[in-house]
Amino acid sequence: MEAALALAVVQTGDVGRAAVLVDRARATVAAGGEHWAIAAVSLLGAQIAVAAGDVSLVATMAADAHRHAEATDFDAFRVPASLLEAWVAERRGDSDAATRAYRRVVDLANRAGFADHTAFALSALASHALASGEMARAEGLERRALATAEAARAAWTAAHARVALGRILTMAGDTETAATYP
Repeated sequence: MEAALALAVVQTGDVGRAAVLVDRARATVAAGGEHWAIAAVSLLGAQIAVAAGDVSLVATMAADAHRHAEATDFDAFRVPASLLEAWVAERRGDSDAATRAYRRVVDLANRAGFADHTAFALSALASHALASGEMARAEGLERRALATAEAARAAWTAAHARVALGRILTMAGDTETAATYP
Protein backbone atom coordinates (compact mmCIF):
# COMPACT_ATOMS: atom_id res chain seq x y z
CA MET A 1 0.00 0.00 0.00
CA GLU A 2 2.74 2.46 0.96
CA ALA A 3 4.70 1.65 -2.20
CA ALA A 4 1.71 2.48 -4.40
CA LEU A 5 1.09 5.67 -2.44
CA ALA A 6 4.78 6.62 -2.80
CA LEU A 7 4.45 6.28 -6.56
CA ALA A 8 1.43 8.60 -6.56
CA VAL A 9 3.04 11.10 -4.19
CA VAL A 10 6.25 11.41 -6.23
CA GLN A 11 4.09 12.41 -9.21
CA THR A 12 2.88 15.41 -7.21
CA GLY A 13 6.47 16.54 -6.76
CA ASP A 14 6.67 15.73 -3.05
CA VAL A 15 9.82 13.62 -3.37
CA GLY A 16 10.60 13.80 0.35
CA ARG A 17 7.25 12.34 1.38
CA ALA A 18 7.49 9.70 -1.35
CA ALA A 19 10.94 8.70 -0.07
CA VAL A 20 9.58 8.26 3.47
CA LEU A 21 6.74 6.11 2.17
CA VAL A 22 9.01 3.93 0.06
CA ASP A 23 11.43 3.51 3.00
CA ARG A 24 8.56 2.21 5.12
CA ALA A 25 7.46 -0.08 2.30
CA ARG A 26 11.03 -1.41 1.93
CA ALA A 27 11.20 -2.16 5.65
CA THR A 28 7.91 -4.03 5.45
CA VAL A 29 8.88 -6.17 2.46
CA ALA A 30 12.42 -6.77 3.78
CA ALA A 31 10.90 -8.26 6.92
CA GLY A 32 8.95 -10.67 4.72
CA GLY A 33 12.09 -11.69 2.84
CA GLU A 34 10.39 -12.16 -0.53
CA HIS A 35 12.89 -11.36 -3.27
CA TRP A 36 10.21 -10.34 -5.78
CA ALA A 37 8.66 -7.78 -3.41
CA ILE A 38 12.03 -6.40 -2.33
CA ALA A 39 13.13 -6.00 -5.96
CA ALA A 40 9.87 -4.23 -6.85
CA VAL A 41 10.05 -1.78 -3.96
CA SER A 42 13.77 -1.19 -4.54
CA LEU A 43 13.03 -0.25 -8.16
CA LEU A 44 10.36 2.16 -6.96
CA GLY A 45 12.79 3.62 -4.43
CA ALA A 46 15.39 4.06 -7.15
CA GLN A 47 12.89 5.93 -9.32
CA ILE A 48 12.10 8.25 -6.44
CA ALA A 49 15.82 8.77 -5.86
CA VAL A 50 16.16 9.65 -9.57
CA ALA A 51 13.50 12.32 -9.07
CA ALA A 52 15.52 13.62 -6.12
CA GLY A 53 18.76 13.49 -8.13
CA ASP A 54 20.38 11.27 -5.48
CA VAL A 55 22.89 9.29 -7.56
CA SER A 56 24.29 7.32 -4.61
CA LEU A 57 20.85 6.20 -3.46
CA VAL A 58 19.88 5.24 -7.01
CA ALA A 59 23.04 3.13 -7.21
CA THR A 60 22.24 1.40 -3.92
CA MET A 61 18.61 0.77 -4.79
CA ALA A 62 19.41 -0.43 -8.32
CA ALA A 63 22.01 -2.86 -6.98
CA ASP A 64 19.51 -4.11 -4.40
CA ALA A 65 16.83 -4.54 -7.06
CA HIS A 66 19.30 -6.33 -9.33
CA ARG A 67 20.42 -8.69 -6.56
CA HIS A 68 16.84 -9.64 -5.69
CA ALA A 69 15.87 -9.91 -9.38
CA GLU A 70 18.75 -12.37 -9.82
CA ALA A 71 17.42 -14.41 -6.90
CA THR A 72 14.07 -14.72 -8.65
CA ASP A 73 15.54 -15.02 -12.17
CA PHE A 74 13.10 -12.32 -13.31
CA ASP A 75 14.19 -10.31 -16.35
CA ALA A 76 11.29 -7.89 -15.94
CA PHE A 77 13.15 -6.49 -12.90
CA ARG A 78 16.65 -6.90 -14.34
CA VAL A 79 15.80 -4.60 -17.25
CA PRO A 80 14.86 -1.49 -15.23
CA ALA A 81 17.62 -2.21 -12.70
CA SER A 82 20.15 -2.20 -15.55
CA LEU A 83 18.67 1.02 -16.96
CA LEU A 84 19.10 2.60 -13.54
CA GLU A 85 22.70 1.36 -13.39
CA ALA A 86 23.30 3.03 -16.76
CA TRP A 87 21.76 6.26 -15.44
CA VAL A 88 24.11 6.16 -12.45
CA ALA A 89 27.15 5.50 -14.66
CA GLU A 90 26.24 8.43 -16.90
CA ARG A 91 25.82 10.77 -13.93
CA ARG A 92 29.22 9.65 -12.66
CA GLY A 93 30.80 10.26 -16.08
CA ASP A 94 31.62 6.58 -16.63
CA SER A 95 30.74 6.13 -20.29
CA ASP A 96 32.20 2.61 -20.43
CA ALA A 97 30.05 1.38 -17.54
CA ALA A 98 26.99 3.07 -19.04
CA THR A 99 27.65 1.42 -22.40
CA ARG A 100 28.00 -2.00 -20.73
CA ALA A 101 24.74 -1.44 -18.83
CA TYR A 102 22.87 -0.39 -21.98
CA ARG A 103 24.19 -3.46 -23.82
CA ARG A 104 22.95 -5.58 -20.93
CA VAL A 105 19.55 -3.87 -21.24
CA VAL A 106 19.39 -4.73 -24.95
CA ASP A 107 20.09 -8.40 -24.20
CA LEU A 108 17.71 -8.62 -21.25
CA ALA A 109 14.94 -6.59 -22.88
CA ASN A 110 15.09 -8.72 -26.02
CA ARG A 111 14.86 -11.86 -23.89
CA ALA A 112 11.95 -10.42 -21.87
CA GLY A 113 10.12 -9.12 -24.95
CA PHE A 114 10.40 -5.46 -23.88
CA ALA A 115 10.99 -3.95 -27.32
CA ASP A 116 10.40 -0.39 -26.07
CA HIS A 117 13.23 -0.81 -23.56
CA THR A 118 15.42 -2.35 -26.27
CA ALA A 119 14.79 0.69 -28.46
CA PHE A 120 15.56 3.10 -25.63
CA ALA A 121 18.85 1.32 -24.85
CA LEU A 122 19.81 1.22 -28.54
CA SER A 123 19.22 4.96 -28.74
CA ALA A 124 21.39 5.50 -25.66
CA LEU A 125 24.13 3.38 -27.23
CA ALA A 126 23.83 5.52 -30.37
CA SER A 127 24.30 8.62 -28.25
CA HIS A 128 27.44 7.15 -26.70
CA ALA A 129 28.77 6.21 -30.15
CA LEU A 130 28.09 9.75 -31.36
CA ALA A 131 29.92 11.21 -28.37
CA SER A 132 32.89 8.99 -29.30
CA GLY A 133 32.83 10.29 -32.88
CA GLU A 134 31.58 7.01 -34.33
CA MET A 135 29.06 8.53 -36.75
CA ALA A 136 28.31 5.41 -38.81
CA ARG A 137 27.86 3.28 -35.68
CA ALA A 138 25.65 5.95 -34.10
CA GLU A 139 23.49 6.12 -37.22
CA GLY A 140 23.16 2.34 -37.41
CA LEU A 141 22.19 2.03 -33.75
CA GLU A 142 19.69 4.88 -34.01
CA ARG A 143 18.11 3.33 -37.11
CA ARG A 144 17.77 0.05 -35.17
CA ALA A 145 16.27 1.97 -32.25
CA LEU A 146 13.74 3.63 -34.54
CA ALA A 147 12.76 0.39 -36.28
CA THR A 148 12.44 -1.41 -32.93
CA ALA A 149 10.36 1.38 -31.40
CA GLU A 150 8.07 1.58 -34.41
CA ALA A 151 7.57 -2.19 -34.45
CA ALA A 152 6.71 -2.04 -30.74
CA ARG A 153 4.39 0.92 -31.30
CA ALA A 154 6.35 2.80 -28.66
CA ALA A 155 5.45 6.29 -29.86
CA TRP A 156 7.58 8.31 -27.41
CA THR A 157 10.67 6.18 -28.01
CA ALA A 158 10.14 6.30 -31.78
CA ALA A 159 9.80 10.10 -31.66
CA HIS A 160 12.99 10.35 -29.62
CA ALA A 161 14.82 8.08 -32.09
CA ARG A 162 13.59 10.16 -35.05
CA VAL A 163 14.92 13.36 -33.53
CA ALA A 164 18.22 11.72 -32.58
CA LEU A 165 18.60 10.20 -36.05
CA GLY A 166 17.91 13.59 -37.63
CA ARG A 167 20.59 15.12 -35.40
CA ILE A 168 23.11 12.41 -36.32
CA LEU A 169 22.42 12.82 -40.03
CA THR A 170 22.73 16.60 -39.73
CA MET A 171 26.05 16.26 -37.96
CA ALA A 172 27.19 13.90 -40.73
CA GLY A 173 26.27 16.56 -43.32
CA ASP A 174 23.21 14.78 -44.73
CA THR A 175 20.70 17.54 -44.05
CA GLU A 176 18.40 16.41 -46.86
CA THR A 177 17.81 12.99 -45.29
CA ALA A 178 17.81 14.52 -41.80
CA ALA A 179 14.86 16.70 -42.81
CA THR A 180 12.77 13.55 -43.33
CA TYR A 181 13.04 12.70 -39.61
CA PRO A 182 10.94 15.38 -37.92
